[in-house]
Amino acid sequence: LSPIETLAFINEFVGASLWLPQFAHVKDEDDAFSAVIRLMDDVFWRRAIGRITVAVFETARRSAGMVSPHTSPYASISACEWITTRQEQQSEWIEMMAIESDNGDVLDLQTVIDSSQSNPANRRHELMTRIAGCQEYAESNHHIAVFVTMTSPSRFHRLKKHGKYWIENHNFDGSTPKDAHAWLSKGWELFRAWADYRNVTYYGMRVVEPHQDGTPHWHGVFFMPLEQAKTFIGGLQDYQFRETADLYFDNGEPKTKAMKARFDAKFITDCSGGAVAYLAKYISKNVDGHALEDLTDSDNRRAKLQDTVKNVTAWSRTFCFRQFQFQRTPPVTIWRELR
Repeated sequence: LSPIETLAFINEFVGASLWLPQFAHVKDEDDAFSAVIRLMDDVFWRRAIGRITVAVFETARRSAGMVSPHTSPYASISACEWITTRQEQQSEWIEMMAIESDNGDVLDLQTVIDSSQSNPANRRHELMTRIAGCQEYAESNHHIAVFVTMTSPSRFHRLKKHGKYWIENHNFDGSTPKDAHAWLSKGWELFRAWADYRNVTYYGMRVVEPHQDGTPHWHGVFFMPLEQAKTFIGGLQDYQFRETADLYFDNGEPKTKAMKARFDAKFITDCSGGAVAYLAKYISKNVDGHALEDLTDSDNRRAKLQDTVKNVTAWSRTFCFRQFQFQRTPPVTIWRELR
């Protein structure tokens, strides 16, 4: 059997693609061979099943009401304890390790990690530097900045806000945070293809962060020529509104609050400090809580942003979300090597 035929055989009789959907389809023989080799590795299976199991248990806790502003926002207490234990175990292992170069130079592994992107402070600095570079380029080309917020439809949200309180959402259909993220990703994918076809110029960064009940939503700062802003906003809004069930009343009147919650866009002016200042809070509260003393979540005044960084980290690690992603910017590897 060829590698592709072997992989198909494994998927049919073992069901590997049910656990790992990325192995359902491969591009060529090399990819198929790589997949088969990994499927023969018990360490690979333990890691894969471990990731899935952690997400499944957290989804069950979310459905049971253990993720809410009344108990534990963003992630359950168990998920926060899991990430704390995991970080402590990693720290103990790192303290015992060292690396040696070909020339015989020895460094503590902790020293190496502290100088890498694994250090939250370094990660925050790099993100701020990159978005500042985008802003400088935009200013030199007289481009404007647009801040967008995108949320999934009501059926993905377990809770909804009613006045000062959070209550059960009767529209919730049992979707997981990964389902909500996939819905947002699909809309963005469709928009990118639409924008590419029309030669729409834009670049910037998007941030994924959780609502109080663990449902993800996106924020983004994008730069573009002023004359293309209307096209950009209109196109992105159309794809965010591709599901209309909870956007209109029975008589056909639009639900303005629901529409604003699903998609919102506004221009960033110099008076507000520019794009860097706008994103600083979002970056900090998702990385290390730097300079967020006494600041609280706008949806839950009891949740101090500096205290809930652990919850956000647990949420992103549990569901393997990529929190920050730059769009249409040069690869960061070049900058890291030159730095």
